[in-house]
Amino acid sequence: MPSPPLLHARSVPYLVDEVNLAELRRYLDEARANVVEVDMAGATSVSDVIGAVRQALPFPEWCGLSWDSVEDAFEEIREAWRFPLVLILRGLPDLLRDRTHLGLETVIRFNSLEESFSLAGDQFVVVYAGTAWS
Repeated sequence: MPSPPLLHARSVPYLVDEVNLAELRRYLDEARANVVEVDMAGATSVSDVIGAVRQALPFPEWCGLSWDSVEDAFEEIREAWRFPLVLILRGLPDLLRDRTHLGLETVIRFNSLEESFSLAGDQFVVVYAGTAWS
């Protein structure tokens, strides 16, 4: 991952200002990463967050809209996604402001998913794009 000032820190959660997103995309393109962007600013529940990601990435048909279901579908998800994969999630500042618990749970769960993919030998990174990191 690129170093600050492009990212706010070199550890999770990876935070990038919206104004630096084009530069990050160039970096990721040069690294030949598969990049997917998802906006979760209007999410009001876990199912909204997972549903937004499901619209952008392939999931098994039977996989539901809960974190437990995503964990149950892990092996099939690994087969369907192209790695290295960077998921850019927009709207975390709004989510943290409007639904703090959901925002925190989202970061914790995606961090856990990153670790699971890493242990399985796949590179999956989540980057949160926003305007309120200072």
